[in-house]
Amino acid sequence: MRAFVTVEGAGADKTVVQWGDTADTAGAWGRPMGTFGSATFAVNSMFFVAKNITFKNTAPVPRPGALGKQGVALRISADSAAFVGCNFLGAQDTLYDHLGRHYYRDCYIEGSVDFIFGNALSLYEVSSTHATQMHETKLSLRHL
Repeated sequence: MRAFVTVEGAGADKTVVQWGDTADTAGAWGRPMGTFGSATFAVNSMFFVAKNITFKNTAPVPRPGALGKQGVALRISADSAAFVGCNFLGAQDTLYDHLGRHYYRDCYIEGSVDFIFGNALSLYEVSSTHATQMHETKLSLRHL
């Protein structure tokens, strides 16, 4: 695996990497790819750096209780990675902070359910998160 890879965009609003796979999307062998495989962008490179890019999973917000609708925008499975000025957009399971030690600065992370998850040891500095509304809730009352 190649180490010390850097990708830099022209600005997070101008450079967008997007795709719409979910955990139940059929993979190469016809089986669901799972959450791990649903990533729009996956990193396995040590000392990876991303600057000024948006990583987006375009899968729609799942209905409450729906199965297999996890859609990862970015999965990082390597040590010593840094993300500066990046956006991570999705619904369920947006940022898969899988393994390693990572640094996020001036990043924006958005999702509806479990949108930051994983087993990594990470520092989020001057970054913000936004929980999107899943679905409108309606309440029906009646008199007894």
